[in-house]
Amino acid sequence: MCCRAPGAILPFAVSPRDASDRFADVLVVGAGFAGLHAAALLRGQDLDVVLLEARDRVGGRVESVALQGGAALELGASWVTGAQTEILGLADRAGATIEPMASEGATVLVRDRELAQIDDQDAPGPSLGAAAAIDELDKLATGVDPAAPWQAEHALSLDLTTLGAWFGSEVNDAAARLELELAAEGYFATPAAQVPLLHALFYARANGGFDHLLGASGDPLSQSLVRGGAQRLAEHLAGELESLVLREPVAGLSWAEDEVRARARSQRIRARRAVIAMPPPLAQRLEYEPALPWERDQLTQRWSMGSGWKCHAIYASAFWRERGLNGRLIDLDTGITAFDTSPLSGSPGILSCFLPVAASADYERAGEEGRRQAVADALGHALGEEASNPEAYRDRMWWREPYSRGDVAVPALGTWSSFGHSLREPVGSIHWAGSETAAEFAGQMEGALRSGRRAAEEVAASL
Repeated sequence: MCCRAPGAILPFAVSPRDASDRFADVLVVGAGFAGLHAAALLRGQDLDVVLLEARDRVGGRVESVALQGGAALELGASWVTGAQTEILGLADRAGATIEPMASEGATVLVRDRELAQIDDQDAPGPSLGAAAAIDELDKLATGVDPAAPWQAEHALSLDLTTLGAWFGSEVNDAAARLELELAAEGYFATPAAQVPLLHALFYARANGGFDHLLGASGDPLSQSLVRGGAQRLAEHLAGELESLVLREPVAGLSWAEDEVRARARSQRIRARRAVIAMPPPLAQRLEYEPALPWERDQLTQRWSMGSGWKCHAIYASAFWRERGLNGRLIDLDTGITAFDTSPLSGSPGILSCFLPVAASADYERAGEEGRRQAVADALGHALGEEASNPEAYRDRMWWREPYSRGDVAVPALGTWSSFGHSLREPVGSIHWAGSETAAEFAGQMEGALRSGRRAAEEVAASL
């Protein structure tokens, strides 16, 4: 029988803690989109599934804060595209609406304190200099199979070069180069100078190309949000499960070819198979007995969590729309970018901003009020005095979350070409899931869902 976790107010039931050992067909570790989807699919095949989650909520790196009128602040992942069939299907089952962001109006570009408005026919596409570079990157990316990037021609060379170095050698215009670097930070939460070029090409191929990622491809759902917040989709999946335990971090796993045993805070689980639905750097923190194979261990040692500040300025209404602006800001002086994530109704008005990753430590030292002021100053300069006085402000740095440690994982130079084949390969009774393991829509909520489906299919075939 299920009950609510002590002190939790959740729209789904969770299992009570029980210090005694328990046997299950499958243990899933991590209740983000990947783990929830894997668990729900396996439960649908009449398998006994236990899902353990360290946090006091579900959703992983997806967290929504409800506002009035059905609006929500998305503290983590949020955007949806028209080709993302798993998340669109999940939204339909959950009765959630996918709502396009308001996009009519001009984008504001700031350079040397000068303001330029990019006509809505050009926005949200890149500048001409950046567009030429994107075309070249997409040509390079065609030679990379997202299911096996290590097999690309010249994979080692691409893997030992950074995206930032490529920008430096191929993009002459300084403003276009900075525009590309800011865009890359939005994808990887890591400076372009630290992102392997092979990983960037893999990511682009897995997500429809750089042109698509910048929103210039004309996809009508390239900038859409889940009305009421994407976390509600995770809560819907959680409601399909019978054995979900929150606040139950797993410390380690003992594994063999046909069995796995997990040690958690108060649970001891024995299962026929396990799905570890965590990004590689967090999966590395678990203690494995025996140790994982050398190549898998080397792989996870070489991934790190990138992280930047995501900030929200909240207003009574999206007043910028009345001024012919779409709420998008590209500030080449401060490195701050912004997007209008208000509901189509325009109330409340929400500008979601990203601070430059290279200055993350400075913004942490500045404190919340310092970050709020930096965001307000940038928005006020670009969008008018009214933007400098938000009614409320909220930000999130994911590396502060002990069970996230960042936004998205990025491999070090040489990792894909040397150890990439180990990313998805099961190890004995252990299978791997998580957005970083997806060959399609990696780094997105859709990728997490697809990785959960892949892991569930692997497990079902092995039992």
